[in-house]
Amino acid sequence: MISYIPQWIQDINTVMGIVGFFITLIVMYQVREIRATFRARARLPQINKELQKAGSALNTSLNNWPVSKNTGHGQIKVASSLIDDAITFIPRASRKKIVEINGKLSKAVHEFSQARYDTPDAVWDLYSDIQVAITSLNQIEKNLNWE
Repeated sequence: MISYIPQWIQDINTVMGIVGFFITLIVMYQVREIRATFRARARLPQINKELQKAGSALNTSLNNWPVSKNTGHGQIKVASSLIDDAITFIPRASRKKIVEINGKLSKAVHEFSQARYDTPDAVWDLYSDIQVAITSLNQIEKNLNWE
């Protein structure tokens, strides 16, 4: 079949189609990043507020430690779960410290029946890690507001 469109126009059309495909990929990536930023702006304050409640309850449990060990264990589980959820909303560059804290809390949750958690000293360290996570999340929230 004979084409009435010159070959050079068809070549330009092919090149433009390839360029358009790559532009579409770039736009899709940028839209995904923008959506993730807005989702983080909406969810991180809520997660942080719940994490502050868990930290406060753990602090209260530490005052009565041998008696309220189970309550403290539950609050450490809650904090670990909240931090685990927050990690999905945190930008990659800011995740390292939060991931370390979550690993420490998760390890403590699984090892909580060990004798070292019978005294509040080891749990105070976990409480301070939760406070560091809260401070880090606050700073991440502030940074997201400037993006």
